[in-house]
Amino acid sequence: MVTLAFGDAPVEGLVYLLPGEDGIGAGYAVDLDEDGIADREGRLERGIGFGYRFLAPGVHRLRVTFDLPTGERRVVEPVVVVNDPSRTETLVESMVPPADPDWRSFEGIVMDPAGEHLYVAAYSGGSLVQLDPTDLSVLRRIDTIGYSIEGLTVAPSGERLFAVYKYHHLATVAIPEMVLEHRHERISPGAFFIRAVGESRVLVSGRGPLSLMDPFSGAILGQATSAGGELLYSWHFAVSEDRATAVVAGRSEAGSDRIHVVDLATMTVRREIPLPLLYTETVALDPHEPRAYVLGNDVDTGRLLVVDIETGEVLRDLALGPSYCGSYCVANPTAVAAGGRYVAMEWYGGAYVIDTELDLPVHRLGYYGFSNSGFSVTGSPTEEDVFYFLDSGGGLRKVRVR
Repeated sequence: MVTLAFGDAPVEGLVYLLPGEDGIGAGYAVDLDEDGIADREGRLERGIGFGYRFLAPGVHRLRVTFDLPTGERRVVEPVVVVNDPSRTETLVESMVPPADPDWRSFEGIVMDPAGEHLYVAAYSGGSLVQLDPTDLSVLRRIDTIGYSIEGLTVAPSGERLFAVYKYHHLATVAIPEMVLEHRHERISPGAFFIRAVGESRVLVSGRGPLSLMDPFSGAILGQATSAGGELLYSWHFAVSEDRATAVVAGRSEAGSDRIHVVDLATMTVRREIPLPLLYTETVALDPHEPRAYVLGNDVDTGRLLVVDIETGEVLRDLALGPSYCGSYCVANPTAVAAGGRYVAMEWYGGAYVIDTELDLPVHRLGYYGFSNSGFSVTGSPTEEDVFYFLDSGGGLRKVRVR
């Protein structure tokens, strides 16, 4: 076990060895500084820990070798990542002006598929703002779209934007003209997350079942069910590039300790994957491989899991250090940028940038100065490795990963 696996330099923690029944009496050797030479070795009779410390940014591999009493040799290489600020470049920064200066609470953010316009939603002020993605200047806005607007998504054609609200509504906006066409009341028990899976089909989740809806009529077309026919009560979800599959963080009264793979053609769960987490918060998909990135909590420690969604195997479990829930929701917490190498995932006022070639976070962006802010994100569909990060106070940043 590694007590901390990602952090700002210096990253230091403990490598803790705990023998199982077949490991009592095993010989061990621990290389703590990547020089190929054992720094600690001996016989494992009980739990024992050794400290490590890294200053250089990047990925560091600790090496632990066990020689078991059976004669078998096992090698374990836990990974420690030191945050690398040089991996990101801020291209433009701006503050999105709210409709009411006394209400600064922003959550939703999305780009159209052509990368021509960026859209930002103000939760408290009830406004939808259209911006130029080049310089983040305001082009158009709707200041009467309504209180509690949360998640945003754009249809594949780029002709419509769909929005869900914490308090039961769904809106349809014609873009780029920014004309509010429909606003449906009481669509669900409350929604935070939305994703267009067609021109007239959206997936919605939050406080109820994962639902497939017609955003023009407000009709529920289907709700995800388990093999036994029970409704799948869901939290955040991610949709595959071909829009055929959703990976869903399920929620129960005790929290979520699993993800569900849902066939969107039938809205049925085809695989349930248990996870070593107390709460599963957000999920993103590798655009090239059948892998899910899952952020969650184990008591008060954040963890990043890499999961093979075809086999259900947890390929990596990386500790992220202490985490504490802020007071803001985040409606668009994950994104993939053009090129598909990097995935950004919000985490309690910041965001991790994950390198899909390494299946590891390479950088964490921090606060803008708002101690309990959310940090919504969208990726550019046209500019390679470019993301847009929005904090709850309206701070907007265009960032390139290098």
